[in-house]
Parts: sequence; C-alpha cells; structure tokens
Amino acid sequence: MTSSIAYRRLRAPREHGQTLVEPGIGEVPRLVAENQALARAAYASLEIGGAPWPELARQARRDLLDIAYEHTRRHCLAGRPDAQYERSESALSTAPPILLAGHQPELFHPGVWFKNFLLSSLAEKLGATPVNLIIDNDVMHAASIRVLRGDTGQAHVETVPFDDAGAEIPYEERHVRNFQRFQAFAEQVDPVGNRLVSRMWPTAQKVAAEAKLGYALSAARRQLETEFGVHNWEAPLSAVCDREGFARFALHLLSAAPRFQAIHNTALAEYRDVHHIRSQTHPVPELKTQGAWHEVPLWIWSSAEPQRRPLYAAVTPDVLTLSDLELCEIELPLQTGRVTTSTVEAWGAAARQGLKLRPRALLTTMFARLFLGDLFVHGIGGAIYDQLTDAIITRWLAVPPPHFLAATATVQLVPCRPGETAESLRFANHTLREIPYHPEAFLRDSASAVVRELSQEKQRWIEMELPRGQRRARHDAIVDINARLTPYTEDIRRAWEQERDLLAARLKQEQLVGSREFSFCQFDDQLPDLLLNLSQHG
Repeated sequence: MTSSIAYRRLRAPREHGQTLVEPGIGEVPRLVAENQALARAAYASLEIGGAPWPELARQARRDLLDIAYEHTRRHCLAGRPDAQYERSESALSTAPPILLAGHQPELFHPGVWFKNFLLSSLAEKLGATPVNLIIDNDVMHAASIRVLRGDTGQAHVETVPFDDAGAEIPYEERHVRNFQRFQAFAEQVDPVGNRLVSRMWPTAQKVAAEAKLGYALSAARRQLETEFGVHNWEAPLSAVCDREGFARFALHLLSAAPRFQAIHNTALAEYRDVHHIRSQTHPVPELKTQGAWHEVPLWIWSSAEPQRRPLYAAVTPDVLTLSDLELCEIELPLQTGRVTTSTVEAWGAAARQGLKLRPRALLTTMFARLFLGDLFVHGIGGAIYDQLTDAIITRWLAVPPPHFLAATATVQLVPCRPGETAESLRFANHTLREIPYHPEAFLRDSASAVVRELSQEKQRWIEMELPRGQRRARHDAIVDINARLTPYTEDIRRAWEQERDLLAARLKQEQLVGSREFSFCQFDDQLPDLLLNLSQHG
C-alpha cells in the first residue's frame, strides 16, 4: 500500500504577536462544509458498535451539548445567569455546526489559550456552537508553574507550586491536596496584584472547594474568557466517555483489536519513516502483543487505584475480555464477534462500579472529529500527530478523514527578538574564525608599513600562477604571512571576543524572558485583548 502520510512542517511563530492558523481562517467555512458533506455521504453507511453512524453521531452530539450545558452552568459561570447558556431545543439540536478544541485543564501558555479565542471567533462568524473539551483523563505531571522574576538583564525563573506534589493521577481523580498553598498561589506569583492570576484565582478557590482541581483551573480560566467576550461551552472528556456514543465507538475498536493494532502499528512505522523519527515513543509507542492479548489505545484504572495503565483486549466470537494484565479484568459479551446492546450495557455496568476506560490522545481526537463536531481546532502538537490519526481512520474505517485546523500564537511576557541577537552572535563567531585566516582584511586601515608590505606580499602569492608541483610553496608562504600579521590583530580579536561574550549573555537572557511557554496567568489584561484581536484578524 502506498503511504498516505506526507511530511508536514508546522512550526510555532518566532516573533511576539504572530500566529499560525493552518490552512487559514478564511478556509474554515470550506473545511466545515466539506466535513459535513463527508458525514452525509461517506460516513452515513458506516455501522459503529452495532449502531448506524448517523444515529450514533446525532446522539453523541446531543450528549456532548447536554454535558457542556450542565458543566458550564455548574462550574464556569460563578452562579451568575448567562442567557447564552439557557437550555433550548435549538441549542441542543445538531442543526448549528459544532466547532471543537481541547486541552488538559492546566495553566498553559498563551499559544494554547489562543485556540479558545479562535474557537469563539470562528463560531460567531459561522453561527456555530463552540465547545472546549477539558481533557481530564490526562495526567497532571506538575502542580506548579515557572514564574519569571527580575528585570530583563537579570531575569531568572522560579518554580511556584499551587498544590502539593503527589502521585501522577488523571485530572478527573485529582482534588486539591493543600488548600493553604492553593490559596497563597496568586499572591506568590503576583504580589502587586496586576496580573491575570489575581483576577482568576478567587474563582479557582471557590470551585476547588467543591470540585476537582482541573475543573477549578478551567473555571477560573473560563471566567476570564467571559469577561473578554469569549463564550465557549466547556465539556469534560470524562463525562463524554461515560455516554453510549463513546462506548460503542470504543467497543467497535476493541472487538477488532488485532486488526486495529496491525493498522495502527503499520501507519505508525510509516509516519516515523516519513518524518525521520528514530524514537520508539514518538509520537506514540507501538501497541504491543502478549500472547492472546492485544494492546489498544485506551487507558484503564479504577476509582480505588487511579493510576492509569495500558488496556489490553482478548477477543473470541462470544467474549471480549479487557484487562490491564495486573489488577483488573472484565468480560463483555459479543455475538459472533459483533457488539450488541448487551455489550454496551456490560460496559456501562463496569463504569458504574468505578472502572474507568479512557482514550489516549489519538483516539480522543479521532472520536471528537468523527462524531462530536464539524471541525476540530488543534494545536501544533496535535496537528502533527493527527496526520497519523488520518492514516488510521482511512485504513480502519475505509473513509476519508475529516479536515482539522491547526492554530497557535507566540506571545512573550517581555517582547524581545532573540532571533536578531542570535544572528549577531553567529556573525561575531564567524568573524573570530576569519581573523586568523584573513588578518589583512581587518588591518586595511593600519598605518604600519610592515602590515602593508605583508598584506601586499600575501596578495601577490594569491594572484601568482604556479604549476601544480609548486603550489605547496604558496600555501606555506601564506600561512607564514598570516602568522606574522596575527600580532597586529590582537586588539581587534579581543574586541570581538568581548562583543561575542556580551551577545551570548544577552541571547541567554532574551531566550529566557522571550520564551512562549510561560503560563497565561502571569500576563496582564493586554493578553486577552491581544488574543481576541489575533483570533479575529489572524
């Protein structure tokens, strides 16, 4: 089979205030229309987990909007009425397009936050419903952020925690462990009280008192968005995964685990070959086989043991067995290898008993793009790895994959241009390499008669036509002249060394303060205004 994967270069913008929107804001109506056409034609004949695709997609979207309505009203509106989120039949219908984005509920950098502003702006232009998926099945790796301290010339970074560290468990299982530390976070980051963290943290504290940590961070972020005119709905992925739509989609995959695994691993090998990747874990690890067990791209854990573990499936015509090969194992009935209502009910019963079955990244966006929305807005990382997802969709379901949009922005806490300093540093290093080999070029203004005479002698050697056997003499003469001119370049060399050292120190500081990775909560009110403007005009 000819590979459908082609190398795709996506890079974050280097300069402050620049964006990447690929293939472009103006292309969004076309992308949505073509995705809707795919749904009406190519996808309409699919059967997924014992149900027709159109029926399953309609139900999944209704569930998504219902979840988004309930979560947004409960956690993200701080008890204030918001007419935009009043329940209505039209709001919960599938008539308006649904635009999606998603990220872990963390204090991410402005490039990630830009997606939320873009999602809202695009939805307003298209009359669509914007939904931000809270990817709460992912693990919280750090309960802290990196905070920039000091002036530009003497800047340094400190790590400021908002909670105690602990075992790495999914956000949907994670409560605040140390409320005293959580309450003190805003003041530690922003003693003056003029940064976004100070505006959002009262909401974070209020929600954290009654909900999971990730939902508190999301609610605080969502409150800021509302104040600046961004009105996206928020839906936890965990809640979406507990509905029948995802269950049937996942069971469709699990009931054909050997075939899916083969397609996944073949496409992964081609992706690595096209992108010249040697790592065995990038963008995802290969799915493994252990005897009759086939690894699948889902996680499994329980409320009692909330550490995520890889999920394995063993399939017979009558039974689908799921296990982590360590702590738990469940059996789901099949009918001659097919998913039935009984299979779905058994899946639901396991969930009600505290068992969590959640998708990994590729499967998350695959389900979202195929069933939940008309266009998914990715960041750069997701856009790059979803090229692999596209290949898997094509080969597994034998349908074209839906389009997606890639978007990010670069915003610096201290706007600077480290690229210009880096170029100056490269020139300084190049100059220092040239001085020993071309000293006469740096001594043209010298008043020394010796320098002029040696320079003229070197030029005569360079211009001299010599037979092949005598060219060694010219080389030796030029080396000797360079060595005799070198003492006259000492002041020039020292000046360039000082310039190089100053540029290297400046570049180090500019790269530190100019990083695009600092959390959005460290910025002031100008950041939301900037992102809103960028989302509307690109």
